[in-house]
Amino acid sequence: MCIKNSENMWKLKLPLKIKVFLWQLSHNKLHSGVALKHRGWKGDPSCCLCRQKETTTYIFFSCSLARFVWSCLGDAFGWDHIPTSLDDLQGCRLSKLFGTYTRLGFLFFAGFTWAIWKTRNKMAIERTFPSNPIDIIYTGLSF
Repeated sequence: MCIKNSENMWKLKLPLKIKVFLWQLSHNKLHSGVALKHRGWKGDPSCCLCRQKETTTYIFFSCSLARFVWSCLGDAFGWDHIPTSLDDLQGCRLSKLFGTYTRLGFLFFAGFTWAIWKTRNKMAIERTFPSNPIDIIYTGLSF
C-alpha cells in the first residue's frame, strides 16, 4: 500500500479522523508552521522544540523528537536505514520496514505518525512537553 496513492487506505478499519490525517499528510496539507504562515498566520513558523522552520517533512522526519521515534523503531525492527521523508516510505517499504503484511505496516505507520502529530500539537498549542519521549512510542503502539 503506497502512502501517496492510497485509495485502499479508505477501506482500512481506522477512525475517520486518522484517515483524513493520513490523506492530509500524504498530500502535504497539514497545518505546519510554514503552511500557516503562507496563509497569513501571524505566529511563529518555527518548531517549538528545535526552532527550525516547521514543514510537514520536518515535523515527521527531521525534528529531534521524530528522529528519536524513528531511531527507536529502527532499533526495534532492525532497520538499516531510518526514513528521512515520506518518499522513503513509498511502495512496499512500509511492510518491509515493519516486517509484516502491507496493511499492518500501514497501521504501524499510521499509529506512530499520529502519535508524533498529537505530541507536536500539544507542544505547539498547549505548551505541554512530553516528560519522556518514549511515551510517543507507547502511544503509537497502543493505537
